[in-house]
Amino acid sequence: MMPASTQALEAACIRAIDGDTIVALVEGVEEHVRIYGVNAPEKWEPLWKEAKNLTSALTSHKTVTLIPKGRDRFGRLLAYVRVDGKTVGLELVARGLARVYSNQYAPDDMDTYKAYQQAQIQAMTETKGIWGGEVLRTANRR
Repeated sequence: MMPASTQALEAACIRAIDGDTIVALVEGVEEHVRIYGVNAPEKWEPLWKEAKNLTSALTSHKTVTLIPKGRDRFGRLLAYVRVDGKTVGLELVARGLARVYSNQYAPDDMDTYKAYQQAQIQAMTETKGIWGGEVLRTANRR
């Protein structure tokens, strides 16, 4: 689910950098695109590779639709990313490979936020991915 009120852009995804960042050719310019509304594990955290692999499988070498939301402090384009009828951030959350942001980068409309929250609650209930018992025990030991 994505808000319909923002201008959509078609882009060619070149590669996934990690679970929540891709590189895409946007209007002829190579852009680092940060998937809006979610936070996937960092390189040193459990399930980083799984999150990156999912994002790569969904987006790499495909045409994606971006709904731009601005830029972050690193200059990356913040955007909802859709491909083949799926919203990448929502897929990550549903599989337990990302958390929903609850700060200024949270999904910015209520329907999208609710869909992301519901997917996260379901992933937590089913102990998927980052919500799995062993992953949580490992993360809590740091």
